[in-house]
Amino acid sequence: MGTRIGTAKQRIAMAAALEKWRRAMEAEQRGLGMSREEARAEVDRRWARMKARLDWIDAQFADMVRLHEIVGEQYARFEDEHPEIDWEDPDAPEMPETPELAELHRIEEALTALRLRDEWPAHLYWSQV
Repeated sequence: MGTRIGTAKQRIAMAAALEKWRRAMEAEQRGLGMSREEARAEVDRRWARMKARLDWIDAQFADMVRLHEIVGEQYARFEDEHPEIDWEDPDAPEMPETPELAELHRIEEALTALRLRDEWPAHLYWSQV
């Protein structure tokens, strides 16, 4: 999902870091008394959850970029359609909210909840992934 970020060298380093994480998580689970198979299953479950979350974040940022472009075009068109308005005036009217602007605000709110309170969409919690 989304676009590839980073150079091939960075992706190789990320893959190595992931493998190191997987080994450490498996050792941690084994230290808690799990069998090798149970530990691997738990690590796979954790990775699936982490991957789903990373994919969700990637999709949110891709949507934000797309929506910023659309909303920017809408603002420019709105300003062009209303040359009588002094857009530098602090009392100038606001552009009417479009569905794209509302969606952009929803994404920004979701990312703020994630950043400030570690709140994820319901489908990305342990019981769902």
